[in-house]
Amino acid sequence: MASWSGGPEPAPEPEPQAGLEKLAAELGGEQFAATLITANCRRPHLRVTNRTATLLTEAIYSGHGYFWWSWAERIEPVWNVAAAAEKVRQVLQAAGNGALVTGGAECTCVAGCDPLCVTSSVQGCGVHGGGR
Repeated sequence: MASWSGGPEPAPEPEPQAGLEKLAAELGGEQFAATLITANCRRPHLRVTNRTATLLTEAIYSGHGYFWWSWAERIEPVWNVAAAAEKVRQVLQAAGNGALVTGGAECTCVAGCDPLCVTSSVQGCGVHGGGR
């Protein structure tokens, strides 16, 4: 069927919930807890929480063919669930827990996931202190 502009009509927008369910499945449940929120009068979203650092929680939305961060930045197209899941893992990875940071360096400033257990010096940190 043609649209008013004379061109073909765009493909219908997939249900946001379906893409979010696929993303939750791709993330798995070992490292992250993913909960689909479908409350009345609210846009469906996926609440993803790092199980070892529960302060690392983010809401992921789906719309206009993309997954979105809560701050309205695109993550990846909904058809690329694997790449979207990898970006979510990177953002919600606990630093100081052997997490690789840009360039392959490891952050050792925080012992484990306890933000109150910061080492006295960041000089030995491969990210903040210039290497080991």
